[in-house]
Amino acid sequence: MGHHSHSRSLQCRHVDAGSCNGCEQELNALTGSFYDMQHVGLDIVASPRHADALIVTGPVSDTMMTPLRAVWAALPRPKRLVALGDCAAGYGVFQGAYATRGGVEGSMRPPDVVIRGCPPTPAEILQGLTAVMDTLLEPSSFIDSQPSADLVEARRIPPLEQPRGDQTPADVGEREI
Repeated sequence: MGHHSHSRSLQCRHVDAGSCNGCEQELNALTGSFYDMQHVGLDIVASPRHADALIVTGPVSDTMMTPLRAVWAALPRPKRLVALGDCAAGYGVFQGAYATRGGVEGSMRPPDVVIRGCPPTPAEILQGLTAVMDTLLEPSSFIDSQPSADLVEARRIPPLEQPRGDQTPADVGEREI
């Protein structure tokens, strides 16, 4: 993690592997001033070579399987795999559909963290990504890029309290300032 400006940060590469774009819209909401994901050390990067984690949305269509695996191979170690949304988790409206691989696990490997929802809220995504950030600080993550059993079993990120119109994310405990 020496290539980051934050001591606790997570650089993510996102790949849409055939989704309906609902999860992408919620992920995009994190880049705005309301959620301010960069304030907590999260960022979306264009190159997989600069990423710590791969965020996958969608059920992984047959046509996206090879490009998805190529992006994963380009991420430096330690790296984490995040299934964002029910489709990437192997559930959702595309479950069992023609020309899909059943999400990340059916096409690549078990994800380190699954953020369930159709789509998950920006607050749930933020909570899931900060959990991923914490796993990169574990010494074992520098040796092994396979998911730990406790992360794979923690399939559901519990929902956070949603802010009212007059609240900021900090008001409902979504981040520390």
